[in-house]
Amino acid sequence: MTTAHRGLTLARLFNLREGMSRADDRLPARFSDPLPKHAGFSREQQDKVVTDYYVEQGWDAKTGVPTAETIRALELEADAVHAG
Repeated sequence: MTTAHRGLTLARLFNLREGMSRADDRLPARFSDPLPKHAGFSREQQDKVVTDYYVEQGWDAKTGVPTAETIRALELEADAVHAG
């Protein structure tokens, strides 16, 4: 367990409690605009990056909700209860 991972997961629980969801984990639209030498970062590519990030953090790949295993491993059970 790292302090950073625990802090990120705690922040995620707080944001979920406040109504944020996967739909809020988006880059600004300008990131999809093509550049002179690059095609841009498509929504599909963004979705894959978000999914990969969720998996790496130990969060559900579809929803971004920290898994029960991750919450236990990071000793955030009491915080998860208050997060709703």
